[in-house]
Amino acid sequence: MKLLKLSVLVLLTVAFSVRPTKIAESTCMSMPEDWHDSYHIFTPISFSELTDFWKKPEQSEEANLNDWLAYLNNKPKLDDVRQIVYKVSANDMQAIRGYVSAGKGNLSPDLQKNSLIKYWQGNKDIEAIDYLFYAKTCEGQAGTFDDWETPKRDMSQVKWLADAGKKYYAEKASNDFLKVRFAYQAIRMAHYSNQYNKAIGWYDELVKPLEGKTNSPIVHWALAHKAGCLMSAGKEGEANFLFAQIFDKCPSKRVSSALSWKVENETVWTNALGFCKSPQDYGALHFMRSLDGGADILAEMKNVYQKTPEYDKLHVMLLREINQLENALLKVELKENLLFLNQTSPSSPAEGAKKLHKLREFVTKCVAEGKTQNKEIFAMASGYLDFMAGNGAQGIKKLEDLAKQTKNPAYQKQIEVCKLAIQVASLAKADEASETDLFNAVIKAEHKHLTEMMWNAFARLYDKQGEKGKALMCSFGSLQMSPKVEALDQLIAMTDKKKKTQMEQHLMNYLSNKNAKAYLTEIKATLLFSQDKLKEAIALYEQVPADMVGKIKENPLAFAIPHYATYPTEEGKNKYNRLLLAQKMANLKKMVENPNLDQAQQYFQLGCIYYNLTFFGNSWDAIDYYRSGTDIALAYAPNEDNFANFDCSKAKYYFDRAMNTALKDQNKELGAKAAYMAAKCEQNQYYINAKNKEVWGFIEPTYAPEHRRYFATLKKEFADTKYYKDILNECSYFNTFVKRK
Repeated sequence: MKLLKLSVLVLLTVAFSVRPTKIAESTCMSMPEDWHDSYHIFTPISFSELTDFWKKPEQSEEANLNDWLAYLNNKPKLDDVRQIVYKVSANDMQAIRGYVSAGKGNLSPDLQKNSLIKYWQGNKDIEAIDYLFYAKTCEGQAGTFDDWETPKRDMSQVKWLADAGKKYYAEKASNDFLKVRFAYQAIRMAHYSNQYNKAIGWYDELVKPLEGKTNSPIVHWALAHKAGCLMSAGKEGEANFLFAQIFDKCPSKRVSSALSWKVENETVWTNALGFCKSPQDYGALHFMRSLDGGADILAEMKNVYQKTPEYDKLHVMLLREINQLENALLKVELKENLLFLNQTSPSSPAEGAKKLHKLREFVTKCVAEGKTQNKEIFAMASGYLDFMAGNGAQGIKKLEDLAKQTKNPAYQKQIEVCKLAIQVASLAKADEASETDLFNAVIKAEHKHLTEMMWNAFARLYDKQGEKGKALMCSFGSLQMSPKVEALDQLIAMTDKKKKTQMEQHLMNYLSNKNAKAYLTEIKATLLFSQDKLKEAIALYEQVPADMVGKIKENPLAFAIPHYATYPTEEGKNKYNRLLLAQKMANLKKMVENPNLDQAQQYFQLGCIYYNLTFFGNSWDAIDYYRSGTDIALAYAPNEDNFANFDCSKAKYYFDRAMNTALKDQNKELGAKAAYMAAKCEQNQYYINAKNKEVWGFIEPTYAPEHRRYFATLKKEFADTKYYKDILNECSYFNTFVKRK
């Protein structure tokens, strides 16, 4: 099977918000917010509570509230129960007790309307109210602390609360729901007061007898504290066994159990295995060990399969292993993408490829023996792993056979995604059929990574076929940040195409909501403008609706003494768009061809415009779309994609002509201004000298003659002008230069 070589995805990132990244522009395919560096195609998951448990700590609150609702016969509203259980204070609970038991108490109108309080008014469940008062008192000593914060507790109070909880267990709880909760709080307080043996003993005495009588998650919450105490008491094997049990059976404590798991040596591991009483126990321990960052998941799967092939989370281990293989083999960066470079043969030296073939062998065995609980996922994985190993034809056959057997909609969708991934990987040419049928199928599948994989595949093929415009868009490139005439011309031609493919129409929709051709034409005109091809740029701008021609915020004819303050007044702001400025420049160039009374002023205006079109000026947006403070780094490493303009040579040329013409015309004030602006150009050239690459932002001013020719001219020719005095007062560089001997 011939596999494609996807094009490298280039992302340009910059630090400042003025110049956004390429992917932010509307002329490219939208990237996901959670950008990644590999494709995850195999995702037949309705198991997010297992695979994404790190992201769902809020489950503990929901589990607790659901337990309360069951106890309350689902009569009160969920939000009202949440308000009482999680938001009101211990003092509020005292007021609620008086209000419910004797109709007395100063309750807010909000609490009086609460459906749980009304429910208690009907059944007088004072025990539940007393429990919540006690629990909220305990919470004041338990607290929520940051990772770096040491809990500050009143240990005497915590110990008292622990003993009080055991007492209330016997005196204030007439049902198992409240018994297990009083026991939990007592054990928790004993744990937090470092009374580890007491907490362990209380669990066995108070909670263990209730294990078979209630489905409350609080049983496992209490067990987690027992496990924590065992860990602190040095009984690590039993503690880890219990954490595995809690993770396996109690979703609301998966996060804390996984974080508390700590097996640092084989002795602890062997000791933990000694507590296993069933195959499920054994599977749970291996599952926990597979979650470690450096775990050999395949080895853990084989261990589980050997003793308990029907373990209910074996398929989750498989999904995680495939996900890791995708991270290794399906890199977006193709220099690391073994799959699309067809290097995943058994002889490949790549560790990921070796791992792939071992997993493929294991999955093939599982499918053949038919012992696993989630047989369809293993069968699906078998076809997908064939694809990853380079045998797409065999993979498709397995997937199609499974599609005829399964009735699960989620699996049907995953089968289709895998088949489409194989088609994308096999694509040898982008043509009308693929731009319609395959494109539509991938979009319809609504699978984020598959869609990105398709765009990358088409980008590679378009580039190979010479369709640079499509290639740029499909590879998340920006037409505005790195425009190319060839790419723009191809896309402009596509706008005139009467019958577009589905993909072509999709690309056009991204270009502009109004007029794609005008949008592209404006970009091309701006590119020509940046190259000083004024005549060609003007001709194109005139084809674009006025409201789509880029506006220029500042006055491109402005100038000033301070280095960056090239727009000291409001005069001339928002007067020009790109077309009007290009026409202004063309007219000025035409006028200065012949001597005239205003020739010096015309030269000066051209100098100002060319200066302001640079990175250092105020009207850079006339020939560019984005700007960033970090762009200065590009001045030291020029390349064809560098669209920022650092070239002050044209501005210096016109300022020099203005200065000499003004001198000839005896207009020394204008000559002084032109000489000073030429000096600014000269200084900018010094700033971007490659020798200063490592010290940009901290460059010492230079007064070397080769960098201060125009300062010398100002001192020699224009010392008697008013502008000279202004410069001397306002420009510290010039002031220092004049005072130097």
